[in-house]
Amino acid sequence: MVSCRFPAYISYITIAHFLASLVYLFVTTVFNFGTPFNDSLSVEQRKIKKESSRKRGVVFGIAFIICLLVLFILQPFVIPY
Repeated sequence: MVSCRFPAYISYITIAHFLASLVYLFVTTVFNFGTPFNDSLSVEQRKIKKESSRKRGVVFGIAFIICLLVLFILQPFVIPY
């Protein structure tokens, strides 16, 4: 029986991305890298940035949910027997 190795590679990449994100979060928080760009913004610019981040987050969240639903419906990685 021949098995497809592609999903395993995608899993490795996903896990590596997740772990690298955790390491990044830990290092930048513990060693206090600071935020030079954010520190240079005025109060009004920070409000604009915050609103933009919220809008982009909503778009990403909706897109993520739609993609999950489509993947669960189509099940592209299920191999028929």
